Amino acid sequence: MLGADLIGFQTAADVDRFHRAALEMCGAAPLDGAVLHHGRRVRTAAFPVGIDIEDVLDVARKAPVSPRVTAARAAGLPLVVGLERGDFTKGIPERLAALTRAFRRGARFAYLGIAAPTREGVRAYDALEAAVDLALTHARAAAASAGGTFSHVRANVGWEDVVALQRDADVVFTSSLSDGQNLVPLQAAIAQSLRPPESRAVILTGRDAGVASTFSRFGFDGLVAIDPLDEPAMAEAFCEALAGLPGRVSDRFIQDIRRRDAHAWATGFLAVLEGPC
Repeated sequence: MLGADLIGFQTAADVDRFHRAALEMCGAAPLDGAVLHHGRRVRTAAFPVGIDIEDVLDVARKAPVSPRVTAARAAGLPLVVGLERGDFTKGIPERLAALTRAFRRGARFAYLGIAAPTREGVRAYDALEAAVDLALTHARAAAASAGGTFSHVRANVGWEDVVALQRDADVVFTSSLSDGQNLVPLQAAIAQSLRPPESRAVILTGRDAGVASTFSRFGFDGLVAIDPLDEPAMAEAFCEALAGLPGRVSDRFIQDIRRRDAHAWATGFLAVLEGPC
């Protein structure tokens, strides 16, 4: 990495961590916006990645409503979705524990979780699946007692299905323990832009995901940062989100995502790369 002229990271905290690692491991001296290594100035900066806005909107306009959404609406239940890779960084057992706690408090909702299989056969991931299976047992029992519905599947689903669920959910629940950015909240907010402001979702995100710091100003505009390791607090935030609190996805949040889209991310990085050292 120190052979590059410019190194981009998702967040300023990532830049700081790299500076410390470069000093401790390679003796690179931190500078303002760079590190000095073997006489070379290697520039560093945060370039939070964006999404392809028009692709998400194009799919969201055409994707049919999922039968699971129709069933939840017919039952009068808010729909909660969790969509990610089945990775240990995503905080899936922690989220399931918070959902179980919410059901036991009497919250009624329909939950659909989809975890795309990843790194199958790796021992650490086998242990994760065992933890998820145990958490699923508790969550299913709690859902049945509360009069809600609960479904969690390990499957690769099509992009159209993903966007449709992001568009139609009442709560989008991500809970990454750590994540470079996590684009699911951004995709969900753009898909939700097709709904009237008063009926949009609340999006929960792990506080240590890059999206939580990049869009930290929008805690009352539909993006709520939670601590996945604090189960009671996460369950409390989730129950508030079911009621649309502290605020649903706003036009202000959507506009900021548009301003930071994939094109802006790429052109911004290239402009700095091609600029004066």
